[in-house]
Amino acid sequence: MPYQRMPPLRSVPMQRARQGAFTLAELLVSLGLTGLVAIAAFSLLRGELRLSEATIWDVHFQRDLNRLNSLMELEASEACMFGTTSNPASCAPTGAATCATTVANQLRMLVPMLDTSNDPPTDELQTIRFHLDTNNDRLLRDGPAILPSGALDIDTRNNLNNLLVMSNVTGFAVTNDADCRTVNVDVTMSPIGSTATRTQSMVLRTGVSQFVD
Repeated sequence: MPYQRMPPLRSVPMQRARQGAFTLAELLVSLGLTGLVAIAAFSLLRGELRLSEATIWDVHFQRDLNRLNSLMELEASEACMFGTTSNPASCAPTGAATCATTVANQLRMLVPMLDTSNDPPTDELQTIRFHLDTNNDRLLRDGPAILPSGALDIDTRNNLNNLLVMSNVTGFAVTNDADCRTVNVDVTMSPIGSTATRTQSMVLRTGVSQFVD
């Protein structure tokens, strides 16, 4: 009977062990795929965060613009004339009015300060000035203080200058019409640390009839 060599005692289990293990190449491929999936997931998450931040900023931007629009509309309703680079001379009727119409980053409102009889004396005209602080990206207000009742303080000793109205304002362009009673205001805002900007326009009209001093 010819001699038959017996297989090694552990040859079969070792083959099975080799079949159930990962080779180095397989591990490297697996790690590479895992890394790609992680990068894709991180990129997706970062995109979602940026979208969320942009949405939140848009909401804040619109809220701040609505507040600014309400404030400026209210104060414009108490004014008789607008100016830009210089204060309006008086509340003279259209045709006799003189006011600065140069496009500027400031808006001046000439406001008759009413006394108890609601007659505006000639020496009771005050100017409210909105202007852009270009060094700090802030919109500021100069002029009569606002009382708790919402009325303007007639006492000039209580006037407030450089009162902060809104931050992150990078542009404030005011165009005054020739009649001195209508202005177009473009407000541009930018979030801190970003180059993104949003611009919104508003049209303001005086609410007090012009009159001869």
